[in-house]
Amino acid sequence: MSSTRRKLGEIKDDLKVSKISKKKKKALREEAKELIVKENLGFHIEEIEKKISEGCDKNSIWEYCQIEIDEQTEEIKELEKKIKRAHSKSISKSKVKHLETDLKNYRLLIKGLKKCQNRYCEKNPITSQERKPPQKTNNSKLPSINWCGNEKELRELIKTLKSKSLIEDRETEELVHYVKNYLKETEPINWLQKKTLLAYFLEELTANNYIAPDNIWIDTAPYFLWKGKPVKPKRLNSTADQFKNNKSMKPKGYGLIDDIIEDIKH
Repeated sequence: MSSTRRKLGEIKDDLKVSKISKKKKKALREEAKELIVKENLGFHIEEIEKKISEGCDKNSIWEYCQIEIDEQTEEIKELEKKIKRAHSKSISKSKVKHLETDLKNYRLLIKGLKKCQNRYCEKNPITSQERKPPQKTNNSKLPSINWCGNEKELRELIKTLKSKSLIEDRETEELVHYVKNYLKETEPINWLQKKTLLAYFLEELTANNYIAPDNIWIDTAPYFLWKGKPVKPKRLNSTADQFKNNKSMKPKGYGLIDDIIEDIKH
């Protein structure tokens, strides 16, 4: 687990303390948002380095960063509109401050992505005239959830997820084998509920030491479909960022996931 993610976990625990002052809670939430920006940027850097190792040229790296920059720019435009409407409707200062903090963090992320464009494109010696396709090798690293619990816990977890209609019904033993031994040829697990709950579920499994992926989103996303469609790591990452903006730093309906995690502990 990264130091950033560990710190976010500590902040989440601190926010559960009932006697904590409103001022302290506000400071913790602001710190969490800054950490999320740092984690988000770290995720993109890992993706860039992966692309470089696969032989992608500097134009492809530039384009990857630019797509992310464009998406964040759209988010900024929407936030600026919300702030403008908030001022005109006399919304509370605290809510406006919350929106302004989000705006600041999006701008910091764009700044970081632009630095990546310059840094990694200069490092990569391949020019657009020497463009090469990604080199695929048979010994390339496969994603791995790295299940750390015992097989009984995994079996019970899968049965519960099926009974709660969180995942599509399939043979339990087939899914147990799939989680422990990822194979590209095997159909991924179809998650049926909100994507925010999937992201929260994976974070809670990691926090409770049931899984130990090298990169929580890159290594877990390939195991899942969301309502029949492939799950992209960066979308899972941004989904997690969304619910961390909530006061509880958890998504709606998180209690169901918490209960499932507690059940397999006993």
